[in-house]
Amino acid sequence: MNVVKLLEYLGDIVDTSSKVPLSNKVMVNKKEILDVITQIMSEMPEELKKSQWILSEKDKILNDAVKEANEIKKQEIETIKMQIDKHSITLEAEKRARKLLEDAENEAKQIKLSALHYVDELLCHLDSQLDDRQEQFNEKVQREAQSLSINVQNDFNSIREIIKNNISEIREVK
Repeated sequence: MNVVKLLEYLGDIVDTSSKVPLSNKVMVNKKEILDVITQIMSEMPEELKKSQWILSEKDKILNDAVKEANEIKKQEIETIKMQIDKHSITLEAEKRARKLLEDAENEAKQIKLSALHYVDELLCHLDSQLDDRQEQFNEKVQREAQSLSINVQNDFNSIREIIKNNISEIREVK
């Protein structure tokens, strides 16, 4: 007898037993109940082993199915990625990106060349201004040097004149 049949038999015993008046209780044959419980207990280990094996097999099957599903999912994602990479929209987008990058590099070169040209013009203008200022400075220095030379010469001439007068006076005194 298996456990389920024994449990059903135990239920029949309770259902067919005499009832205690004025209560929900029943009177059962203690020996008969204990015999059924003993039989259930003797069959339980085998039934438990079977149920545990069934549960472990169920878990193993589920785990294998999940692993297989994940592997299939991974393969499908890779397939989709490869299809996307080969798709004409992706290829067109990559082509546009390269063109935009090329245009940006060309524009950057033009801006750099324009900036270098502008700096070159500024430096040439500055060099020209420095030449003009140097020429003006040299002319001013020459004018001032000539003026100073004339003044020094005049001062020397005045001093010589004074010295000559002093010499004349000294010679007259003698």
